[in-house]
Formats: sequence, C-alpha cells, structure tokens
Amino acid sequence: MSADNTVLGRLLALSEERFGAAVGDLLASDRFIASLEQAMASGAQARAAIEKGLGRVLRLFNVPSLEDLMRIEHKLEELEELIAATEREIDRIERALKS
Repeated sequence: MSADNTVLGRLLALSEERFGAAVGDLLASDRFIASLEQAMASGAQARAAIEKGLGRVLRLFNVPSLEDLMRIEHKLEELEELIAATEREIDRIERALKS
C-alpha cells in the first residue's frame, strides 16, 4: 500500500506542478489577459444593461427602488426625531405650568 501511496503522491505532485506551470503560462500571456479583461468588461456591461432594464420594469409597476426606500427611511428618522423633540417640549411646558 505504501508503494501505491508513493506513486499516487508523485502523480499528484506532478499534476500540481503541471497545473501551476499551465496557470503561469496563461497569466504570462498578454493575449489571455486581454481576453480575460474583455470578458470582465462585457460582463459588467451586461450587468449594467440588466439593472437598467430591471429598474424600468420596477418603475412601470410602481415598485420603489432601493434609493427610494432609503430616502423614505431617512425621512422617517427625521420625523421620529421631530416627534421626540416635540414630546420633550410638551413635557417641559407641562412641568412649567405645574410649577
């Protein structure tokens, strides 16, 4: 069994070396890098087009965007602060009237 493990170990080491060399060759290739960059740029363009189209569909059905929801959340926080300030002012006036 140890001979099998040794042979298997050698095969794995050889495979790792060859794989590493192949990856190194690819990364050294300007053509491969240019192709990879082009694929990434195309993917980014496709994503932008999909997001734009999805935004149109959501607006068509009056579904708020994330930006809309964030704006609403901000306004609600402002209203909560205003209500808290008004409650504090009412409490202050009530205490002043009781004095």
